[in-house]
Amino acid sequence: MPNTLDRHILSNETSLTHIAMEIILISFICALSYLLILSKVFSLTFVIRTQVFWDVVFTLGVPVMFLGTFSGLCTAFLAGFFFTLITAFLGLTDPPKKKNTYKL
Repeated sequence: MPNTLDRHILSNETSLTHIAMEIILISFICALSYLLILSKVFSLTFVIRTQVFWDVVFTLGVPVMFLGTFSGLCTAFLAGFFFTLITAFLGLTDPPKKKNTYKL
């Protein structure tokens, strides 16, 4: 006799991989939208230079909004992971600027 999760999967014709792919896609869209909002409020270079702060705020702040459901917490933590990857990649593409030095 199948358990309730198996019956749910069989009755709705969905699979766990389909649900996992939805969570991953929603997490990626959430991370991109957060980056877009931050780059509109601040400049993208400012977000890249302060990426550790934004990573911590996003990874710890978003799960608080999704408390109550396991899929919400999974989505929030994966979104934080994707946001960290995106900002790290953007940090590698942004070359460091030279400091202002004056020679006398």
